[in-house]
This record gives sequence, structure tokens and C-alpha cells, in this order.
Amino acid sequence: MAAWITHDPETEPPFEPPTDNGEPRSARTAGLPAPRYFRRVLDLPPATAVRIACSARGLYELRVNGHRVGDGELTPGWTDYRQRVPYQVYDVTDLAGDGPVCVGAILADGWWSGSAWPSACTCGATAAP
Repeated sequence: MAAWITHDPETEPPFEPPTDNGEPRSARTAGLPAPRYFRRVLDLPPATAVRIACSARGLYELRVNGHRVGDGELTPGWTDYRQRVPYQVYDVTDLAGDGPVCVGAILADGWWSGSAWPSACTCGATAAP
């Protein structure tokens, strides 16, 4: 059964805020929130195919057993979120292997909240900048 992977403050590792080329955060990046890290270990029954459907209203990077899934950048891509939320389906059968499967995702601010472009690009925008 599919289930959302949610933030668990008990297991999220602490990390230092990002820097700009080793310097403290600049005024340009100081207001951006740090990305969130999600992780879940799943005990799956033996399967001939394992697929993951994934989406976000920000930007995400997906990993299975420590291996990056897909080759897209700034995934899931820009859209008018008032109309649709795009998703991707990945075949991760080879990455899942036998035994427990560790699924991780890094979720960052992005298209939905307007931080992926230098100027505002929010869900209310009607066209990509």
C-alpha cells in the first residue's frame, strides 16, 4: 500500500546551513530554508517489479538504497500548480534488490514557493519565466 513519507524530527540528522563558496550566507540566500531530508526503510515482499511514483510542489532528489533515482534536475519541473501537479514514475527494481529497501528524498523550496527563480514565480503565475 502506498503511503506518504513524512518528516521525522527524531531521525533527521542535524546539518550546518549552506554557505556561498565557503562564506556565510549572503543576503541573496539567507532567506531560503534548508532542504528537508526524508528517509524510510521498507520491508517489501518478493517482487518482480518495483516502481515509485514521486512528486513535490518544490524540488526533489530521490534515492533508493543510497543510489540516485533518475537523471533529472529541478524535478518535477515547472507547472501552474493551480491546474496540475506533475509526477514521475521510476522503475527501481534493480536498485531495490532483496531485503529491506531504504527510500530517501531531499525536498527543497522551489517552483511552488517561488525560490527557484531570481524573481517571483509562484503557483499563481500563468507562464514560465
